[in-house]
Amino acid sequence: MQKVDWDDLWKKSYEERKKIEYRDPGIEYWDKRAKDFSESRKTNDYEYGRTVIKALHQILNYNSEVLDIGAGPGTFVIPFAKNVKKVTAVEPSKEMAEKIRKNAQEEGVKNFEIISKVWQEVEISGLAPKYDLVISSIVLWMFEDVWEQLKRMERASKGYCCITAGTGEGNGEEQKLWHKIMGDIKKPVYSEYSLIYINKNKLKNALLSHLNPDKDCTILDFGTGTGFLATILAESGYKRIIGLDINEHMLLQAKKKLSGCPAMLVRGDGLSLPLKDNSVDVVVSRWVLWVMPDPERAVKEMIRVTKPGGKIITFESSSYGNKEERLTSKKLLNQLHSIYITLLTGASFVRTKKFWEKTKGKLPMYSLDKYVQIFEQQGLKDVERTEEEEYGTVFAKVFNYEFKYSLIKGTKPNILSHVSDFKTKEWGENEFLRILICPKCHYSIKRIGENDLACEGCNRTFPITEEMPDLLPSEDKLL
Repeated sequence: MQKVDWDDLWKKSYEERKKIEYRDPGIEYWDKRAKDFSESRKTNDYEYGRTVIKALHQILNYNSEVLDIGAGPGTFVIPFAKNVKKVTAVEPSKEMAEKIRKNAQEEGVKNFEIISKVWQEVEISGLAPKYDLVISSIVLWMFEDVWEQLKRMERASKGYCCITAGTGEGNGEEQKLWHKIMGDIKKPVYSEYSLIYINKNKLKNALLSHLNPDKDCTILDFGTGTGFLATILAESGYKRIIGLDINEHMLLQAKKKLSGCPAMLVRGDGLSLPLKDNSVDVVVSRWVLWVMPDPERAVKEMIRVTKPGGKIITFESSSYGNKEERLTSKKLLNQLHSIYITLLTGASFVRTKKFWEKTKGKLPMYSLDKYVQIFEQQGLKDVERTEEEEYGTVFAKVFNYEFKYSLIKGTKPNILSHVSDFKTKEWGENEFLRILICPKCHYSIKRIGENDLACEGCNRTFPITEEMPDLLPSEDKLL
């Protein structure tokens, strides 16, 4: 078997990469990119860094010290500093370092320091062996002498070293389509550069400012979709989350996203919620009421399942798509980009068109003020609506997407009523099943087999698919 000269192989690939690389990855380049890199990290609340620290939780604790090589705008610094004793960031870009300081101040993080040098120029003698973890993310490709830099990382560590990097560039057709749409702009390779449209951090802050601080309260994410709000709730420490949606494909995505989180998922109809009266403390939703053929009934159902004194919080919009018929350059770019996303996700790119065709004239398309009126007419107290704000990222604006939301909230009156108290020490399947009911007759349901449930009233059976109860009413006709 021929021995591989890895050092020589790396140097050759390094030279090839220099020939095809579209940019000069010098410090000036990273200075120019600092602002948008920072915004992208903040938009999804440092999700990449939080995912990495979650994977490394067994080797880190609150007494650990971490060295982050090529820290950027604080991708790792911010989430790591919240979980360890101290983080030392090696970052030569002046603008990136300034973003670290600014972002740390916004997040209340103080236990960090910055070494303003390229890693190759950092004097190891003063650092070794000092750190419990030395980590570097998507930086090695810039090191010609990678073997020497890896050995320097090892000398700085008294415990572990970690390298994170991308694992591929996608298929050829994907690349071709990207270049047809984007021209000479290089397609992002790594998962942390995912195409993000909604400013998750902004929406999270808006939601949490109105939520019950009790982390043990039960929250229903009405129309959870792929679990966007449910994920925010789980990341914010809430321990009893129910995600409900009518779309089984969305729920499967939510299941993947919420793996390991205290969230229970159920397939159900928002107009016939399969939940007992007064069983949840809060109902939250995002851009859901507008797809309801009967928003009044949907709100009534939200109120029914909410305990007295509980809140209903929904993000709604007065924008229901682009009504412009004339094909503009922005609209063309939007359509081409939709096709590109289709190739990435495997979704049907005619789904949205079919949705608009099938729902034409069937959805009320209420104004924001009308939703406020419905909240009040249904008996909610302290109803408020915020001004409509843009929650889209810069990337969303490039592709002519708007994500303008107004937060509408109301409180269920404290009246004499039976309140279901299902809380036990553990939030799991048994407690979840105690909350569920038959959507037809509202009797309790029970498990009758490994993958089946049955109503104790009408004896109708319901399947459990992918560990998620399917409690759709038989007369369901929603899209």
